[in-house]
Amino acid sequence: CAIKPTRIFLLQHHMDVCAVTATYPFRDITEFVHHADHLPCLGATVGYSAHVDLTYTCHPICAAAGLNPIYSGMTLPGLSAVQGAEKSDGPLVFGTCGNLGKYRQEGRASRYRWIDWVIPALRTPNSKFIHIGPTDAAFEQDIRQGLADAGIDPERYVFAGLTPSLQTALIDHQVDVYISSYPEGGGRATLEALAAGVPAVAPSEAEMGPLVQYSSPLSGWALVYDPAQMPAAIADAESRRDAMRSAAYRATVQIELNRFEQYVAGRPLGPAPAPQS
Repeated sequence: CAIKPTRIFLLQHHMDVCAVTATYPFRDITEFVHHADHLPCLGATVGYSAHVDLTYTCHPICAAAGLNPIYSGMTLPGLSAVQGAEKSDGPLVFGTCGNLGKYRQEGRASRYRWIDWVIPALRTPNSKFIHIGPTDAAFEQDIRQGLADAGIDPERYVFAGLTPSLQTALIDHQVDVYISSYPEGGGRATLEALAAGVPAVAPSEAEMGPLVQYSSPLSGWALVYDPAQMPAAIADAESRRDAMRSAAYRATVQIELNRFEQYVAGRPLGPAPAPQS
């Protein structure tokens, strides 16, 4: 029998003309799910039945472009808002996570290197850095050499390897401040950090376009554009810890995490929240 869909979700790579062409005859029942927040996306040019933004980075831009977008938000299976670890009497712990390519200048030329953000963080007295995720010998050597050249003990940068749950790892390692990957930021990992009650600092470059700048309707994060801004951003992040461990903050995060499921289920969504930092 013929397939007669009543609702189609289109997720595509930025310029996948085949996907757009295939769904064009069904545009009245196709919902374009905009997940490509770093580049313009071909699907955004078609009058589908709905334009749905997964990321807050692109949502205000799509709204300003007159696309009347729905903000569904982003989530992960099993992710929920939890109370973060209490501040320990030990060192101040920074954490980061991402695929190795996010820390290397593979996709584009960048103004800084990852180590340029690590050094001012580790100049904080009694601090250490936990790197979660895959690495290789060359990357680890670059980090160690960069720290040694800066007069910082390389042993203070710990390579923790892979983990099944970033949120759990951040709590287990008692991470106090999450530093997003650079030059490629990690929106999903930053969301996991905020959901664990861990404030986040996201290195970026001011001259980069708005589709590349991290943004979220949740509070507890900050953009920095120069390594010299790291000490102030870290101090600000530390000051947010108590508020981010509160029941009120967890409730706000959970509302954000629930948006995508509500959208898929066809339940009405409230208006997109205002941007925070």
